[in-house]
Amino acid sequence: GGGYTFDSGPSLWSGCAAPSTNPLRQVLDAVGESPEWVQYGGWNMYTPEAPAGFYAAAGDMGEWRRTMARLGDGERTVGQWDRLLEFIEPLQRAVLAVPPIALRADVGAVLTAGPYMGAMADPRIGFCADLLSG
Repeated sequence: GGGYTFDSGPSLWSGCAAPSTNPLRQVLDAVGESPEWVQYGGWNMYTPEAPAGFYAAAGDMGEWRRTMARLGDGERTVGQWDRLLEFIEPLQRAVLAVPPIALRADVGAVLTAGPYMGAMADPRIGFCADLLSG
């Protein structure tokens, strides 16, 4: 009984249509590009539990929770999702506070990322990142 695996990219969490910390949006803003954004109402998902796929409506957490319960192990799976969101909250808060363009791999990071160090100061972040990297 391994549980359920959740995966998503930055667009799911931070979007692109409005100014955000989404890396693609940051680059487009930096070069002065403003494409016409088309927001989707949801997406089709294919998982081992639902090889024929299912539709996940964007922004409908109630429907998402019902889908997880149906495809997973009922309320146990929903509880796993809730615990995951609670667990990653410090990491998510830091990710949303620090623009990717401020991150760099040289001594200049002190100047560009320094102003955001407070957002990254939660000691739980390293623990979360380590456990979520596998």
